Amino acid sequence: MKFSLRMKKKLLSAALMSLLLGAPLAQAEFNDIENSPYTETIQYLKTKHVIEGFNSGTLFRPNEAVTLAAFLKMILANYGFTPESNPNPRLKAPFQDIKGDEWFAPYFQKAWEIGLLEDSTLANPGKAINRIEAESIALKLLNVHVPVVVDGEWWPLSYKDVNQESWFAPIVLYGEEYHLFKAIDSNDKNYFKPYKAVTRGEATQIIYNVDDYLYGEAVVRELREELLDSSLNLTIPHLDLFVNVWNRVNNDYYQAADINQEALIYGAINGMVQSLQNPYSLFFEPSESGDFEDSIEGKFGGIGVYLEDTEAGIQVTGFVSGAPAETSGLETKDIIVGVDGIDTSEKPKSEIVKTIRGEIGSSVTLTVKREGAEKPLDFVIVRALIDIGLMEGKAIEGALYIDINTFNEKGGDEFEETVATLMKETPDFDGFIFDLRDNSGGYVSTAAQILEHFIPSGETMLHYKIEEELTLFLSQGEGEWQKHPIVILINKGSASASEIMALGLQEKAGAKLVGETSYGKGTVQGLFDYNNGSQLNLTIAQWLSPNKTSINGVGITPDETVERTAEDIKNNKDPQLEKALEVFEELTK
Repeated sequence: MKFSLRMKKKLLSAALMSLLLGAPLAQAEFNDIENSPYTETIQYLKTKHVIEGFNSGTLFRPNEAVTLAAFLKMILANYGFTPESNPNPRLKAPFQDIKGDEWFAPYFQKAWEIGLLEDSTLANPGKAINRIEAESIALKLLNVHVPVVVDGEWWPLSYKDVNQESWFAPIVLYGEEYHLFKAIDSNDKNYFKPYKAVTRGEATQIIYNVDDYLYGEAVVRELREELLDSSLNLTIPHLDLFVNVWNRVNNDYYQAADINQEALIYGAINGMVQSLQNPYSLFFEPSESGDFEDSIEGKFGGIGVYLEDTEAGIQVTGFVSGAPAETSGLETKDIIVGVDGIDTSEKPKSEIVKTIRGEIGSSVTLTVKREGAEKPLDFVIVRALIDIGLMEGKAIEGALYIDINTFNEKGGDEFEETVATLMKETPDFDGFIFDLRDNSGGYVSTAAQILEHFIPSGETMLHYKIEEELTLFLSQGEGEWQKHPIVILINKGSASASEIMALGLQEKAGAKLVGETSYGKGTVQGLFDYNNGSQLNLTIAQWLSPNKTSINGVGITPDETVERTAEDIKNNKDPQLEKALEVFEELTK
């Protein structure tokens, strides 16, 4: 029976279209490509600054075999990736033959992150890649799921060196369907030559063919101004409509001279991201781009208030000690309904947080509904530097108590230093109590670094789920503290990386959880930087626990449920910590 291919044409990089809408192709400066059949595709990639060549840019060497390192650089650079855009990967690639300081190391890291390379101990960056390997990488870039075998009742290809039984038959078949080797020079069309090394010239043609498939030849070759109002059959739906509206607004709007071009395009991008209806996918303009990373680091301009999304609305649940909100008159259980005179009752928590934060020394007006009040109340609060700190540790009744406030980039190192210091001070400790209350998360790599001390090498730490495909992440640590009793405090503000750590330790190290059901953020975001300083925080995967448990939208139910009320906080009481100590004592008997 004939099978139908799943024609998934996905947009691979927001930067690609801006590259394609640039100036017409310029004459190449390479002096060794004049007689190459790939002159046009080499020029195409050189104009986009994807390739640089050798000998000060005068040679391209189109007939030389392309190495895996060079091919990955070409194909990733074509879609806007630069080493600077991914300086701190959240999980490190497993290749033992790449130290990390080589020019090609960032390209292997990114290729591994997005699934172009398989998990392997050796990458062999300098090896020449063959046609099967090049096709396989290109198909993965297109997000095409290639089956292991081909349906036995249908085989449309006539190559003499590729039959239905060949292990690479599905790769060749799908490569043909997606025209990846279109216009590749070959002396004999009856042979595919699967193990023939791909030349540098052929590599440019393959990348050109990927663009051609995704965006249409008219866009790939040259999107001239006269084409912009034409009906283009593109993968991006209604691109012609977008361009037409853009031109119409700029030409016919009655106050066209006053239009802010950047505001116009940023508004369009924001609309695109917001249409995903995913509260964690956010676009940051250059003026906002540092705020998100600052919040992960635990330092930002704000008022120091903890918020929670409830059925009644966005509710105040607590305050950062010493922060402006603590003495402002706000109370826990207040419902925020406005910020600076703008109704926020229908806005998501992420947008309200973004509005409340701002420049240190500036003021913000919060309008809240309070139980028992006849009408909404206004509070004017001056923003200050909010530094929630990274972590604090001390010994309590035989336990090493560590309060982790955020999982920032250096959090794993600081955790190790904190534990080492406490162990020296209390060498006869019995176990750990980790306080993850109101820790909204941060870098997954930081949580993973901590987990490796409790999960031995080779055992599962977590899974990423993209559509229906699971990616497994294994510990590379010693798991030296796995046998110690562990109690973890969580509450409604414990989210994301906090939940990864809590659930991972519960399933793999027998940790007991105390407090309240956690937030339930079971997704992972990738932070993408752009040359103009803007950033895209995009949900890229769902995470699952070592036992493949999903907590997204549900949270983690603690083993011992204990509430800490507003009255407790006011009176400096902590029944949750008291219960954690009780549980810890039971574990150490």
